Amino acid sequence: MEEKNSENNKEMQLENLLKKHKEFSSSKNIKVTKVNDNIFFVEKNWIWNVYIDKDCKPIINISAMRNQNGFKEKMYLAGFRELSINGNYHLYSITDIDSKTWNPIKWAKYIDSRSFQYYKAWESAILFDSRIFVKNSQQRLSDTNEFPEISLKLLDNQVKIWAVKIEDIELYHRNKQISENVFNGLLTILKSKILLQCSDLRFVYINQQITKKELDWYFARKRINKDLYDKCIESVFIRDRIVEEMRKINNVTQEYLKNIRN
Repeated sequence: MEEKNSENNKEMQLENLLKKHKEFSSSKNIKVTKVNDNIFFVEKNWIWNVYIDKDCKPIINISAMRNQNGFKEKMYLAGFRELSINGNYHLYSITDIDSKTWNPIKWAKYIDSRSFQYYKAWESAILFDSRIFVKNSQQRLSDTNEFPEISLKLLDNQVKIWAVKIEDIELYHRNKQISENVFNGLLTILKSKILLQCSDLRFVYINQQITKKELDWYFARKRINKDLYDKCIESVFIRDRIVEEMRKINNVTQEYLKNIRN
């Protein structure tokens, strides 16, 4: 009971704090829901939605993401499909979508917009979007040989959703797009994430997974120590084994379906 009251108090504190922010001050209705200890879901006028951290810093702007080109493809890549039904947005797992009609199957339930699963779906879609943006911008800047300063706000958001790897900040630092202090700060954060990044299958889906060669390079440059290196190597080995098993299962399934059709 005390824990629930504490959560409600934190949500009310954030609501009051948000009303003082420029982009929220004109809103009559602000609803804040706790997703986990450092993630809160904000509904403004019941339409505009954004995720913020406990310091009111934005993490994911859902409304802006919906308006981006290729949004549906990135959400599909994440394993979800969003549909507008009677003016309301509903998010479904792709397993609950009919592959022929692209509509929800009978009895399918949409994902609660205030749940952690809903947040993770958007995080995955943003991760794919950010990784594509990072790689495309790096290639474009390399082609033009122009390296403007990186937006620290954008970089901070990308780090929060795991979309930045150590190799990315190495490149930014080498091109003098971020300072030594910023690089060192980000390196500390990314070292705390790298073990989970190694096992994250979402990077595999876009062929940007952390490899042994990449880890060898980090270790040689003393970006990670021997203990972390060994743990990451083991994580990569397990991940690759899982991916191989998934491919085998998929091949068997496809062959089975092919025989049925014939």
